Amino acid sequence: MPNSRMTVVDASYHLESQIGPHLDWPMFWAFDSGGHDAPTPSEITDHVVGRAHVLSSLRRTPRHVAGGVDYPHWVVDDTPLEDHIEHHHGEARSGMSWTEFLDALGGLTATALPRHRAWRLHVFHAVRDVPSAQGPSTVVVLNTSHALMAGPALPPVSAALFGADDMPLDLPGVGPAARRWSAAGRAAAGVLGIPAALLRWWSHLGSAPHDDAESPPARALSRFNLDPAAGGRSRAIRILTLPLSGLGPPGTTVTTAVLTAISEAMRRYLVEFDGSCPPDPTAVVTVALHDLPEEVGVNRLGPARVMLSPNVEDLDERARLIQAELAAGRRDVNSPGYAAKMQTTNLMPAVLYSAAAAEVLDRSVSLYNSGHALGHTVLTSIDCRGSERARLCGRELALFGMTPPLPRDIGLVHGVVGTARGLTLTVHSTPEAVADPDRYLELLRESIDLMGAGSGVRT
Repeated sequence: MPNSRMTVVDASYHLESQIGPHLDWPMFWAFDSGGHDAPTPSEITDHVVGRAHVLSSLRRTPRHVAGGVDYPHWVVDDTPLEDHIEHHHGEARSGMSWTEFLDALGGLTATALPRHRAWRLHVFHAVRDVPSAQGPSTVVVLNTSHALMAGPALPPVSAALFGADDMPLDLPGVGPAARRWSAAGRAAAGVLGIPAALLRWWSHLGSAPHDDAESPPARALSRFNLDPAAGGRSRAIRILTLPLSGLGPPGTTVTTAVLTAISEAMRRYLVEFDGSCPPDPTAVVTVALHDLPEEVGVNRLGPARVMLSPNVEDLDERARLIQAELAAGRRDVNSPGYAAKMQTTNLMPAVLYSAAAAEVLDRSVSLYNSGHALGHTVLTSIDCRGSERARLCGRELALFGMTPPLPRDIGLVHGVVGTARGLTLTVHSTPEAVADPDRYLELLRESIDLMGAGSGVRT
C-alpha cells in the first residue's frame, strides 16, 4: 500500500481544499448539435460508461489517515461511473442561456468537491448561444481535485472521454490506488513510521544543496489581492474565444500576447475603478516542469513571476519585456535549486505538515497586512492541439476550456486552452477583486483587439 500515498506536493493541494479556499478546478467541453437533436441524458451517460475501460485511472477516492500521522492515500473507488455524473437542465423549456451556464459554472467553482470525491462530471443540456456553436450545445464540465490532475492532463483526459481510440488514460505522477483500506491499520502504520520519516527529513535537510534563488520581491497591494485569512467567496466566470494568429507583434508567443493584453486590461480597470495603477503588477504564470521525475507527483509545476510593465506605453515594447521576464521566470523554476526544493517538500513528515502550512498562511497574512503581495493575477496556458477532434455522441466540439483555481491571496486568474481551431480564454474572479467582471472582460477584449491591430501605443 505505500505507493498509494499521495506525494506531499499533491497532498498539499488536497489538504488545502479541506481547510481553506479549495483548489479543485474545472475543465469544460461544449458540443454543438447544430440543427440536429441534442443527445439525451441517457445517451451521454451510456457514452461515459462505455469509456470505462479507458478511465480506470479515475476510479479512485482520497482517504485520510486518522490523526494526520500520514498523508492521504488513493483507494480504488468501485462505485458505478454513472454515480459520478450529474445532469443539469435550465428552468426554461428551451434550456439555459450561455449567461445562465456561466453563473452555474461559477457556483461549481465556489464549491469544493466532497471529502471523498476526486472528480465529478456535470452535463449541462441545451445551452444556447455558446461561442463558436451554430445551435444549442451540450456542455460537459469535469470538476477535479488538483491532487489528481494538473493542467498537462487536459489533452489525455479529453482523448479518454471523447476520443476515438481505446488507449487507457495515463495521468503521469499519479500512483496506484490501493484495493483495500483499513483505517486503523493505516493509522497504526503511520504512527510507527514517524521516527523514520523524521530521521529522513532531518538527514535530507543537512545534506540538501542550498537554494541560492532570491525570494520574490514584494509588490504593492492592489484590489486584485485578497485577505488570505478570509473565508469562502462567490465566483464569476467569463469566457472569450480568440484566433490563434495575429494576437501580438511578430516573434511573441501566445502566452506573451495574452499576458500583454491582461496587463493592459488590468491597468485600465484599476485606473477606471481606483484612479491609478500600481507600478509593479505581477502575473504568476504556471510552468509545467516536465524534466522532473514522475515520483514528484502530479503537480510538477512552478510559478514564473512576470512583471507586467504597465507604464510602458508601447504595447509591442511591453510584449518584448514581458516575454523576456517570462523566459527568465521559466529558467528560475527549471533550476536545480527549485527541483531540490520540491524534493525537500516531498520528504516532509505528515506530523509536521499542519504547522508548516500554518506558518505559510501566517506569512501570507503578514504580507497582506503590510500592504504587499507577491502577485496580482495568475495565468495557466495549455496547448491542447489535437483535442479539436473530440466528439460526444457524434456531435462536434465547439469550445474547450479550463480555469485555474483561485489561490488564497489573488482574486483574478486566467486560463488559456489552445486547439488547432483557436483559443479559449477564461477569466475566474471574485466580487471582492473584480466588482464588474463584464467590464473587465470588455477591457480585456479591447486590449486583445489593440494588440492584434498592431497599433503599438495604448489609448
